[in-house]
Parts: sequence; C-alpha cells; structure tokens
Amino acid sequence: MVHTGHGDSTLTASLRQMIDESIPMDVDVWPRVQRRLTISAGTNGRRRLTAAIIATAFLLSAGVAVAQSDSIRIVISKLDPASVGAPIPRATEIVSLGEAERRAGINPLRPVEGAGVRLVSVEIVAPITEIQGRPVRDPQPTLRLVYKVGESTATVDEIRNPDPDRPMEIAIVGPTENTRIEDDGGVQRSYAYTSDGSRLSSAVWGSREVWVVVSFSPVVGSGLGHEFIRSFR
Repeated sequence: MVHTGHGDSTLTASLRQMIDESIPMDVDVWPRVQRRLTISAGTNGRRRLTAAIIATAFLLSAGVAVAQSDSIRIVISKLDPASVGAPIPRATEIVSLGEAERRAGINPLRPVEGAGVRLVSVEIVAPITEIQGRPVRDPQPTLRLVYKVGESTATVDEIRNPDPDRPMEIAIVGPTENTRIEDDGGVQRSYAYTSDGSRLSSAVWGSREVWVVVSFSPVVGSGLGHEFIRSFR
C-alpha cells in the first residue's frame, strides 16, 4: 500500500498478507516497519518520502494495476498516525541523468521544460537493504529529479514498479479531505492540496514501469502545479 498526504503523511506498503514474501517471518516485524516509514512535514520531508517509497517497492511488492492503455487505478484509505514514526536514513549521490537511469533500471517520466520549469539536479538514492537487521529482497534505488518550478522546488522521486499487476493504494495519515484522486486525460493521480484548495503540495501516480512521487517545497499554486504534473511524458 502506498501512502502520501499533506503535512504528516506516509508512503509505505501495508499489505500484511505479503510481508513474508519480502521479510523473513517475524510477528514483530510489521509494527516496526510501520514505525520506520514516516514522512513528516519540514525540510526532511522529501528524504522521508523517498525512504518510504523505496520500502514500499521492496517490502511488499505492491504496484500499479494497469490495462493495456497503461492507465492507473488508485484507492485511498486512512492510516493510524500512531502506527508511524522515524524514517530510514539513505545516502544520495549526484550523477548524470544517463547514469541515474542505468542504475535505477528505468526510463523515467519527465516533465516538459520551458518557461519557469528547469531541471536543477539529478540524484540516485541508495536502496534500503535491510530493516531492523533483516534483509530486503531485490532492493532498488530511487531516481530523483529536482526541478525549479516558478518559485517552488519540485522533487520528483521515481522507482521501478515491482509488480505492475497490483493496485496502488494511497493511505492518508490524519484528515483525508485535502487529498483527491483526479483523472488527467485517462491517468489517475492523487493530489494533496492545502486546506483552502488553492495550492498543491504533492502528487502520486504510476505506470507499468515506474512509480512517481512529486513534492513541492514550498507548496505551489494549483494551476502551475497541475500544469507541471500533467506535462510528464
């Protein structure tokens, strides 16, 4: 299950029945995994977001259910704030786009660059290889693209979809009224807004190949944010 949201939120996998596929059996593992996959507001938010999305891919093999059109099915549910906690630290390395693509093993989706949109940096984020001393199977790195979008910075994290035939589920920590699933020309995306709905803080979607998580810091105007997100190809 993939989790995201505005403010305190988590992007993590929580399909309990699949834990044994990724972590050796231990009745205490799942609560500890949940506590390590928090994404909170503030300057460390995007690092925590990356940690969570990587763990999502490796721990439980949850993915994006897609038809031949490569469309997306997204489901929203709620997550108990008491079940989440500190993030898993991970190293990042600035590399060329070609090197990042090679090491991540994906062809990333990218926005159209132009007036007000500029690629600032490309990073590769180290995979999570173990949780609480237990190895993660098939660990994969995250490809991170950082863009300048108007006066905001957009951090785009992409990771290989480990199982294209499973649904992407988005669970929100706390209130859910500011998160909406929207259909952008046949592509479902989950958008997280500020309380007045005028500004956008993040977006999540995927394809058969990749999961994409975009976070804006500071939050961006809804119009500009949507224009940026919908330009990804």
